[in-house]
Amino acid sequence: MGTLATQLIAALVYLSNYTFNHRRVQKYNAHKLKIMIDSPEEMIAIDKKGGTIHFVDPDTFVIRSTLSDFPPVPHELTISPDRKEAYVPIYGPGIYGSNPNPGHLIAVIDLVARQHRGYIDINPYRGPHTMKFGPDGLLYSCAEASGVVVIIDIRSREVIGAIDARSVGCHRLVITPDGTRLFTENEDADPWASVIDLKKREFSLRLPTPNGAAGIDLSPGGELLVISDGKVPDLVVFDAIECTQITRISLSGHQCPAQIVRFSPDGKWLIVTNMDGNVATIIENPPYGRQHLVPTGKSPMDMAFHPNGQTVVIGNQGDGTLSVIDLPSKQESERPKVGVGVEALGFF
Repeated sequence: MGTLATQLIAALVYLSNYTFNHRRVQKYNAHKLKIMIDSPEEMIAIDKKGGTIHFVDPDTFVIRSTLSDFPPVPHELTISPDRKEAYVPIYGPGIYGSNPNPGHLIAVIDLVARQHRGYIDINPYRGPHTMKFGPDGLLYSCAEASGVVVIIDIRSREVIGAIDARSVGCHRLVITPDGTRLFTENEDADPWASVIDLKKREFSLRLPTPNGAAGIDLSPGGELLVISDGKVPDLVVFDAIECTQITRISLSGHQCPAQIVRFSPDGKWLIVTNMDGNVATIIENPPYGRQHLVPTGKSPMDMAFHPNGQTVVIGNQGDGTLSVIDLPSKQESERPKVGVGVEALGFF
């Protein structure tokens, strides 16, 4: 019995030590994972006004390196799901509504080497702008001047299809998480947003936007579609599954129509920038929650949410600054100078 008791005690001590050490390892690994998630290597910033692309320290916002060998002008940005490449459309020398020589190239950026690796040519289509990856791994890009959404295989760097959006204003797009639908906002070219059936790769229907549109986004779960009104400072909210309008939301403190709308990846926040008003609105528990108005630099445009879930960084293309906003306090924490006029940015 004594031997059995000794063995039992030894076993209990082993199990206790194993449990303690296992939990300690789990805690360490979780902490290490949190550090990895909360500390991106770098930030990529598309300097539309400067015609360049910057790699920026994500903590100090100091420019580490710059790529400048691009035709006019880099707009917008999307990062591959594996975070190894970025794709930047060469929109043309103009802006929406005044781009007489629209481009047909998409720059491929190697995020590991921080190098420009050539172009994807979408010819004969023109005016590439917003791009998104679908769950099928294909890249979908607005070709605004041609009124289509092009489908790109990034492995071959070739256009493998094009879908008629029925509007030469198709400026920005979003894709549902299940990959069944794609929506484009068509600015002031047409009084509707286009709904595209991605399974059939064809135009499906129109969502009324009688005042035009300036921005578009989907909630992370794909249930809600939010479009910024083109004439008044309102957000138009649609049921993205039924494709029906739910409500309109007025933006407090905005004196003119807003621009970009972005849900945070966790769905806790909706950020709305106002390019002409030099402000951004933070909406808690979107889209119906409390609104917080935050002054920004000149002409705020697109943004990137820090992986820590606590910070959003907005590019102010009118004065070459970034507005770094702390989401819990709903305050701008700093406004560093980065480039000439950054429009879009992302962490990787």
